[in-house]
Order: sequence, then C-alpha cells, then structure tokens
Amino acid sequence: MTFANAVKTCFRKYGVFKGRASRSEFWWFVLALTILSSALQTIESSSDGRFSLNFGLKYEIGPQVSFARNVFSVFTILPLLAVVTRRLHDIGRPGWQMLIPVVAFVAILVTAVVLEDNNVADFNFLVVAACVLILAIICVIYLSRHSDPGPNQYGPNPHEVPQ
Repeated sequence: MTFANAVKTCFRKYGVFKGRASRSEFWWFVLALTILSSALQTIESSSDGRFSLNFGLKYEIGPQVSFARNVFSVFTILPLLAVVTRRLHDIGRPGWQMLIPVVAFVAILVTAVVLEDNNVADFNFLVVAACVLILAIICVIYLSRHSDPGPNQYGPNPHEVPQ
C-alpha cells in the first residue's frame, strides 16, 4: 500500500473498528499524522506563534494555529484509534489492548498526584514509568508484526483482499 492510499483508506474507514489493517496502512498513516502535526507545531512555535506569508499581502497565523492543531487532533483521533484497532486485529489481538499503556499512564498521573510530597512517590513514579515504557515497547512490537496468514477471527488478510 502506498502512502497516499494508506491515508485515503484510513480516512475512508474513519470510524471502522472491524476488519484488519496491514502494517503499511498503519505506519504510513502514523507517518502522515506525525508530519502534519509537526508542521502545525513548527508554524505555531515560530515567532511566538506568528508566521507571516508575504506575497504582497501580509497574513499572520497566530492564536488560530493552536485552534487548528486542536481541530486536527480531534479530527484524526478516531481514524487513528480505528486503524490501531484494525492493526491489532490483523495480528489476532483484540483492539482493547491498545488501552493498556493508557491505563498505565493514568496510573503514573495518579501516583504523582496522590504521593506528591512523599519520598516513596519518586520510587513509585519510576516503577510505573518503567512499566509504561515496557508496555509501549510491547505495543510497538505488536504493531510491527507480520499479518496473520490467511483469514482470522477478524476477517480476511488485507494482503489477500483486492483493494
């Protein structure tokens, strides 16, 4: 699957959590989101959030860029969650497993807030942070695995289905 096809497919399957997604579909889409997010961040951070385009007219992008980044995030979170779910389905895993690192991250926040002034908090925070890192690495390994050959409980192999 090409870069453009992957992005089109992910937006076409905007909220589709059933079926399977190939590695190329997932990773091309993640790359597209990373590039677009980085571009918006660069525009926002340059010159205190002001970016001038001067072609005889002066146009400043200011506070609305933060709004644009927020809209971008809201617009892309559902297709990202959908493609992650379909990618996990492709390797025979249930989609809810993508939430495991999120739960661990929430545990970090709770640990930091509850044990704020306690010396034990530093140790607990490090332990939970290490667990989150390990879980994130496991998720990347899962998302990088080859597709299950042939059909599985979530549908046919995306490499064997005509697009």
